[in-house]
Amino acid sequence: MNLLSFGLALGALVFPLAWIGAAVSIVLAPLVRRRSPVGRAELAAWLAVAPAVAAVAIGLAVAAPSALAGLGLAADHCDGHGHHPHLCAVHGAVLPAWLAAVGAAGWAVFGLRASAVLSRLVAAERLGAALAKLGRGQKGFVLVPATVPVCHAVGLVKPRVLVSEAVVARLDSDALRAVLAHENAHLRRSDPRWSALLSLAACVAPPALVWVGEWRDAAEEAADDLAATETDGATVARALVTVARMKLGPAQGLAFGASRLERRVGRLLAGAAAPRPSRALVGALWMTLAAGGLVVGAHDRLHHAAEEGWERLVGAGRVVSSYYSR
Repeated sequence: MNLLSFGLALGALVFPLAWIGAAVSIVLAPLVRRRSPVGRAELAAWLAVAPAVAAVAIGLAVAAPSALAGLGLAADHCDGHGHHPHLCAVHGAVLPAWLAAVGAAGWAVFGLRASAVLSRLVAAERLGAALAKLGRGQKGFVLVPATVPVCHAVGLVKPRVLVSEAVVARLDSDALRAVLAHENAHLRRSDPRWSALLSLAACVAPPALVWVGEWRDAAEEAADDLAATETDGATVARALVTVARMKLGPAQGLAFGASRLERRVGRLLAGAAAPRPSRALVGALWMTLAAGGLVVGAHDRLHHAAEEGWERLVGAGRVVSSYYSR
């Protein structure tokens, strides 16, 4: 029961903080949208991941004293203070019913969303592998023998570009080269894996889905720009319109022509600059390392701050309860 009360208390603490942080970050959207596609994709990825990283860091900091004491690496921190409620896996937590409900709801929403995302990712991976097995390897893509239009960059374990015969038959050689350059740009940027990571991170704080959408739009434009450096903007724009008219099949992945067509065509015809390499992975690693360093170096203070915040939450609940019980 102590571990259950601690888990519910942890959920009541970290999930609302993550949701609030993700919701507040949306005010930055106008500033992010002024950046180049690569810059927008980087910032959107970091802002989508940040609430999840913060939630994990806070959770680890809150759990660290209990874990260290249980491993015999530190003294039982609960013996050292009694001036506010404990958040401890060993001794449990002071847990009013309303906070238990908040914690349970947080874990339930996270679990349901994460299960749905993982289910979609597994289904997409299996579908991509099955289509690739049916197809024939070509230079830069797998040609799928299908009359349904398919033109996708897919795969987490083995990323690949799938293009159906129906699409190839509708494109001339220049347009096909532009399509393949775009989809292979997604693979070079590791976009299928980023898409999966950001979707999972947004399960912690669903308001971060705004940033997942921003990232997808920016990633498509960055891939357009990379394709334009290998062909030209007009050819990529023409290929976009041609493929969009085909209404691509339901295979999951990053589909050519599937996002904000009018804006993308306008950018390409205006002559977008060649994009620089992405620093999204470097920034995400630094964010994670910084959060880990903070947990390692300051988990005592973070844990103490969390307990003080918990005391205020419990006290606020008591005030509200006493007011309505009069």
